[in-house]
Amino acid sequence: MPKAKTNEIDNIREDVKSLKSNILALSKQVEAEGKITAADLKVKASENLDDLKVKAKENIANFQDYSKDQLATVEKEIKAKPAQSMAIAFGAGVLLSALLSRRS
Repeated sequence: MPKAKTNEIDNIREDVKSLKSNILALSKQVEAEGKITAADLKVKASENLDDLKVKAKENIANFQDYSKDQLATVEKEIKAKPAQSMAIAFGAGVLLSALLSRRS
């Protein structure tokens, strides 16, 4: 074989070896970056979950307060107008009875 071809083949072999080592180093770096990113995402997700729990508890407390206020208002209206309240309850019962009896 001519010497020029032998040098060219040797150069290609060296390039392939270099390429292999670069790919190996790159894959190790990507793996390390992936582990860091996964850990960061886990921490961020945990923080978001904690924030959501706090907001949910606040919303539940607000809803409970609102419900208590509305119940107090309804009780006050019933005490202020008992006859009208009874008539409304009776009418609602008749309407509900009529609707349910049609379904059967």
